[in-house]
Amino acid sequence: MTLQELAKSLRIFQTYVRAMFAITIQTDPRSSYVASRLFGFEIRKRNRFFLPKGTFFYAATEEHGFNPSRRMDDGFLINGETLGVMYRRTLEAHLKNLLLQENESCLHCPALDVNPCINFLMQGDCKKPKGSCTWAHLRLSNFDASWYNLRIQVHLIQISILKTLASLMDYQELNKHRRYPSFSS
Repeated sequence: MTLQELAKSLRIFQTYVRAMFAITIQTDPRSSYVASRLFGFEIRKRNRFFLPKGTFFYAATEEHGFNPSRRMDDGFLINGETLGVMYRRTLEAHLKNLLLQENESCLHCPALDVNPCINFLMQGDCKKPKGSCTWAHLRLSNFDASWYNLRIQVHLIQISILKTLASLMDYQELNKHRRYPSFSS
């Protein structure tokens, strides 16, 4: 993926992360028609909710060990308190997993790992034997203001996305996923 493609992809992912975070933190599923439509559960009478088979929360009920108040052939019936806890925990875990995957993929993205060979950049030739230099052999014309600004933009988008991750993790867990080691380690 090129740097331009990465920037576009990260902008889209950033929009998704912001929307998911808002849905996770600011929505009470027990009183939200939008949440019920989005995640496919039905609001039943007197603090009861139906999770049909094949929906996100039906799978989460079994995967995360939430106990439905009633099992049926076509789904689960759960109370509102269980739905509220499951909703937040499951969506936070899902969002955290997506953010960690994105962070890991950016760590290994060739478009961000462009470190130019100074000899090749300045002299047009590398002194090391062919294939042994670990630096990128790029022409000086490739490194203009737009290239630099795009790299900065990508890193700022990453920082913005990772701020969301920071709100979902404690400091020690977050520190394990930092790109650079902290000075206190």
